[in-house]
Amino acid sequence: MSKRIPVAVAIALILVFCALTVVLTVSVYLRLYNKSLIFMSQQSKQYTTLTEIEDLVRANFNGRINAADENIYTAKGYVEGLGDKNSFYLTAAEYAGYAAEVLGTAEGVGIRAEFSSLDSSLKITEVAEGSSAASSRLAVGDKILSVDQKDVTVNNYGKLLDKLCSGTEGEVRIRLWKAAAAAQTEVSLSLGYQIASVHYTSAGSVGYIRISAFYDATVEDFRHALQSLTGAGVSKLILDVRNNASTNYDAAAKIIDMLVPIATEGSRAIATAVDANGDTVKVYSSNAESFSIPIAVLINDRTDGAAELVAADLRDFLNAKLIGETTAGNAGMQKEFLLEDGSALILTVAKIKPCVTESYDGTGITPDTEIFLPDFQKDAIETLEHAEDAQYKAALSSFGS
Repeated sequence: MSKRIPVAVAIALILVFCALTVVLTVSVYLRLYNKSLIFMSQQSKQYTTLTEIEDLVRANFNGRINAADENIYTAKGYVEGLGDKNSFYLTAAEYAGYAAEVLGTAEGVGIRAEFSSLDSSLKITEVAEGSSAASSRLAVGDKILSVDQKDVTVNNYGKLLDKLCSGTEGEVRIRLWKAAAAAQTEVSLSLGYQIASVHYTSAGSVGYIRISAFYDATVEDFRHALQSLTGAGVSKLILDVRNNASTNYDAAAKIIDMLVPIATEGSRAIATAVDANGDTVKVYSSNAESFSIPIAVLINDRTDGAAELVAADLRDFLNAKLIGETTAGNAGMQKEFLLEDGSALILTVAKIKPCVTESYDGTGITPDTEIFLPDFQKDAIETLEHAEDAQYKAALSSFGS
């Protein structure tokens, strides 16, 4: 026979349950409130410091203050304070050039460069073969001081760099500091050169492909190079991703997909992107297409980001031999956030994990055969002759007779 609970007891139990619910709810809200107070306190301190700095500058600075410049400096400084080289703020003018570069459609004189705040210059980081810049003997490490008689400054470097890297016709006159000669010089450069990110050659049965960067356009350029080499009877491939510091994982994954046959089931993907909470935010999958010939991959300490994923996956799935130096160890995946004024925030939002290899973030990928090149050869990878390239020769030897 079932026992009935007295009404008074039932009411008491209900009241106890309600009380517990209230206590738990209040406890949760208190924790959230305390966190909010801490956050608000931190925000308040930040704003107080900025206000103090602004007041001191306006009261004591012997110079002209531009409000627009202040906003740009504040935005760039905030993101730089994160300590992540792949997270940055771009003005509207800078973002236009950046977007064209990511797509692989940027034109110009045939260089890539970055602004140096130490001496207000554009430091050249790459010179494309066959370009006007290469013909004029511009080199990595040279510094551009002015463009068409306009000195490079923090206020205009975005527009000047855009002109150098995106101009489609005409000429520009630049004044630069030649690192090798330790002297200034002036040269005129022709516009309209589109930097190719894929370069290929062959010697007998061995093909060589160098990928200097991963852009959207790189995928079809690589496919064309691969088809051309195989059509010419190449049966071994040296893939060079030295000095490649791109973070376009979409393009890199599509290139990996051409080479490795792996199923898209479960975690057997090219790679996964995992956010700070440990959640998978993207899966880079593959189809059954593959290119099965022996491959050696050239890497160095400037092989960074998406290029590291290429090296890891090719070793995991094709037993490719990695030749050179331990890579940079950067697995950050970036996302673009467009702002109302046309500027943009590029922010690292996740970490890339290869399918098999443990995460290389912070550690890099160790080569199978370690061979070092001096810095002057690293700086000139795009023009380094194979006969003078110890890493290339080791890759060639890895195929045996």
